[in-house]
Amino acid sequence: MPRKPRYFEQGYVYHAVQRGNNKADIFFDEEDYRIFLKLMCESKKMYPCLIYAYCLMRNHLHLLIEAIKQNSISLFMKYLTGNYVLYINRKYNRTGTLFGSRFKAGLVQTEKYFANCMRYIDRNPVRAKLVQTPAQYPWSSYNFHTSPGSSLILNHHSLYLEMGKNIDDCRLQYKKFVLDQVEDETILQLIRARTNKSGVIGTDAYIKALTSKTKVDMLCRSVGRQKKGSDTINLSTELSTFNCV
Repeated sequence: MPRKPRYFEQGYVYHAVQRGNNKADIFFDEEDYRIFLKLMCESKKMYPCLIYAYCLMRNHLHLLIEAIKQNSISLFMKYLTGNYVLYINRKYNRTGTLFGSRFKAGLVQTEKYFANCMRYIDRNPVRAKLVQTPAQYPWSSYNFHTSPGSSLILNHHSLYLEMGKNIDDCRLQYKKFVLDQVEDETILQLIRARTNKSGVIGTDAYIKALTSKTKVDMLCRSVGRQKKGSDTINLSTELSTFNCV
């Protein structure tokens, strides 16, 4: 079965995930994380994108990313992961692939799910029980969102800047949002499932409107053949197919 073509149009935000081959490690020491971040800077210069959040885990990575030009996300990821594989293979005297299948990316309905996706990414190390608080993990965007400082990688989305009266208040409000509010498990599962299927992290009405606007089928279908005439998304089935951090 041919792979479903993906829609990476400018002006849309995506939650992208890239995993190691067979869920194997892709980072082996601190230098590897630093080199990857350096390559993210290079990739961003080569193929401009807006990056609102990231988290580098031992065997996978998350990005909240917006395309400035059509398909710039695909080119960004190809340059980033390709050059990182070259670095890893040289450093560890290895050959072959490092990453699994092509990266997954769910298009985000920003007005409803953008903040939840940011929090989902920044809290990933806490859910994985690597740290007790997001601030303790050095390889995510959380500290950029909650502390003064600049970044060559990260950008502030307008929705983040609307969280407070000024940038300091935005940092405080986002910190409260991440630490004080309990995450809705249904939303977590929705983010996971739709990202895994490279679907749309959004409401049914939003998906219908987006499909009409773009003329691209945005329905998040199950793997395999569907019954003739059936376009309904079974959310309970969809959510049960993908459950990891």
